[in-house]
Amino acid sequence: MTSEIKLNQITMKQQLTNLLTATQHVETLLVDDIDSQNIMDLNKKINEINDTYKDVLDTYKNQLQLHLQEMEMSVETLVETDEVLSHKLKQNVTLERT
Repeated sequence: MTSEIKLNQITMKQQLTNLLTATQHVETLLVDDIDSQNIMDLNKKINEINDTYKDVLDTYKNQLQLHLQEMEMSVETLVETDEVLSHKLKQNVTLERT
């Protein structure tokens, strides 16, 4: 049984670039202060939730961008490794024939 991993490098890089571009456009800005003149606890809590939500979105966006960059490096490493192995296999086949 032979297993072959096929990786379309161009498509993979294009999709990673698309995802990275999309994450850069994620809006994390919310209303800074719902009603600064209203002193109700509800508005204070909503503002706290908005701040927390913005922090979570910023963290998610940064982590996703890092993950996508690491995936791209992994793809490049996989391609390089495949090229090295292919070259060595071709050398071995050539040596066996001589």
